[in-house]
Amino acid sequence: MFDGSDETCWNSNPTTPQWILIDFERAVKVEKILITFQGGFSAQSINVMKDEGEDKWEEVQEFHPEDKNLTQTFVLKEPVSLTKLKLHFPTSTDMFGRIVIYKLDVIGEDSNHISRWVLCTINQCDER
Repeated sequence: MFDGSDETCWNSNPTTPQWILIDFERAVKVEKILITFQGGFSAQSINVMKDEGEDKWEEVQEFHPEDKNLTQTFVLKEPVSLTKLKLHFPTSTDMFGRIVIYKLDVIGEDSNHISRWVLCTINQCDER
């Protein structure tokens, strides 16, 4: 899911819910998330979740994206420290529940660095 191309995308199976799980394998602070959905295949809501261990997740914040082909920025109320991030999509604007993402950037800080930077970029079509 990390090819850096604007011509590829992540395409979910036709069902809900869907999610993307990112394991940073180190402590990071997430500040904001940038997502470009394909119009007509957007999530109706996004539950940003952090790993609490033992397969337990804590919801950090919920966002409601627009159903458009544009990069949308979702700023967290405050930076969140975590090692695993889950973007949970309970419902989709598509009648079959499909979600298509062309770009996903997670912006924040690595626990070993002071400056802000892109923690990960996802741009690839990968069927779950």
